[in-house]
Amino acid sequence: MQSAALQLQFDFNVQVKITPVHAIILEQLGGRKFLTMTGSKHLAYSEMQNNYLSMHLVQNRSKAKYLRIELTVMDTYKMTFTKLSGKKYAQYVETIREIDNVYAEDLQKVFTEVTGLYTRLF
Repeated sequence: MQSAALQLQFDFNVQVKITPVHAIILEQLGGRKFLTMTGSKHLAYSEMQNNYLSMHLVQNRSKAKYLRIELTVMDTYKMTFTKLSGKKYAQYVETIREIDNVYAEDLQKVFTEVTGLYTRLF
């Protein structure tokens, strides 16, 4: 019997193991095309709280380095764009932009508006 986790395999033999809820969030962003187009990497999620997906972003116009997409109880998403600020040994997380009540069909549009990175080819 297979576990409840899905396996994504890329052409360059890197495997990412994510659970179904996280796979849905990633698929609503555009799946592998999103990862390829935006250069996002280091996907992270919580084993305990099955409601968010986090990733490291490439350089973009908002200067955000990290994105956390959290599924709320209203079945909408909360997108939080953050970066690390401060000196080398005294860093803190600075929130660049936080957007509440984002519907699944608006995830790509909001991502592009904030970062300036396109999530798919036209």
